Amino acid sequence: MKFKIDAKFIEKAIEDRKINYNCEIVDRQIHEVSEKSLNYTVYTWDEKHSSNYQYLVYFTKNGKRISYNMYTSAMERDGRLFALLSEAEDHIKTIKERKQRETKRKEEMINSVKIGDIFVSSWGYDQTNVDAYQVIEKKSKTLVLAEIRLAQVSGTESYMSCRVVPVKDAFIDKNITIKKLISFNGIKISSYNWASKWDGKSSYYNSWYA
Repeated sequence: MKFKIDAKFIEKAIEDRKINYNCEIVDRQIHEVSEKSLNYTVYTWDEKHSSNYQYLVYFTKNGKRISYNMYTSAMERDGRLFALLSEAEDHIKTIKERKQRETKRKEEMINSVKIGDIFVSSWGYDQTNVDAYQVIEKKSKTLVLAEIRLAQVSGTESYMSCRVVPVKDAFIDKNITIKKLISFNGIKISSYNWASKWDGKSSYYNSWYA
């Protein structure tokens, strides 16, 4: 059954198909999801002179359908609807908890970063590129960074590859800087390139094979 859902669907169905209401709006709730409100409307109804027990759930604001189904008994319908809304509640709860964890990690990252810290990114497809950036200025949640040189780790040379480490204060050009916001998992250099905070020990695989 395919149809475009809007806020007047039930009313039109009553007029066109002589649907007999049991209950119009069963539930209307607002949930906080990623700082945006999820406002949905639930209808249940059964058709007069038949055993079709139905429900419809849609987003109140834009009328987009979330779920629609038909059952042969009210008990079966209400059981499935309860399960559906319980799943939605669990999903919303999971999203909120994840958002809270990310916010906490972001605050911890912001508080931990200081001038002189180094962020390293490893990216590429056929080849693996490594870039390193040193924090030269911090303004609340924003970092000013300048790229620094990498040093090859002795004894790690292989065919067109090696391991490298950042060299603190070895700026390629300190006058060329980038400004980036701090995220819970580091800083976003580009759409395909994220940099994480260097622990001062780890080396990184670098390959110029392509």
